[in-house]
Amino acid sequence: MDEIFKFQESLIDSLQREDAKFTTTDVAHGLDNEISRAKEYCGRLANLKRDILSLKDRAEKLATRSNKILDEKKRVDIEKQRSKEQREILERHLEPVVNTNRD
Repeated sequence: MDEIFKFQESLIDSLQREDAKFTTTDVAHGLDNEISRAKEYCGRLANLKRDILSLKDRAEKLATRSNKILDEKKRVDIEKQRSKEQREILERHLEPVVNTNRD
């Protein structure tokens, strides 16, 4: 009986060692997968950062262009208003011409 128990213990020890080898291999394989996923995510983040910077530049250019257009529109509106006021002043100062010469 002692021999059977010793044999059983040796089998259990060998199984535990083999199980430990597989566990270590599984952990190493899992680490490789995690490292490859991390690299993939780093690439995605780099692409997102590049895209965000590109969008930021485009937004700044659009804002600048928008401000220029608004400034030009204000300038044109002011010019129209001045022109209108000058016409009104001229019209007020014009006197009607009356024909005093009768035939």
